[in-house]
Amino acid sequence: MPNHLHGIIQLNQFHHSKECSAATDKNSNFRKITPKQNSISTIIRSYKSAVTKTCNQLGYPMQWHNRFYDHIIKDQEAFHNIDDYIKNNPQKWAQDKFHS
Repeated sequence: MPNHLHGIIQLNQFHHSKECSAATDKNSNFRKITPKQNSISTIIRSYKSAVTKTCNQLGYPMQWHNRFYDHIIKDQEAFHNIDDYIKNNPQKWAQDKFHS
């Protein structure tokens, strides 16, 4: 789609920390809320940064939304449904309210 994109990211490892202690200083607070390495947030941030840099170098105007929508795919059926949606989505561009 010219005005948005869809993708599937597969994470091979997941680490969950149960750490929940109260922070005592400003830097500690920021460390707790800053996206962690290899998290969805850092992956998306890196992708947006690389695409923005390339678009700027090529002179293409573009703008990102501040947020992104994520969804955890829990089984093969959900994966196939989402995969089909992504593959078929460009065919709907003519019906998009931003299509000119």
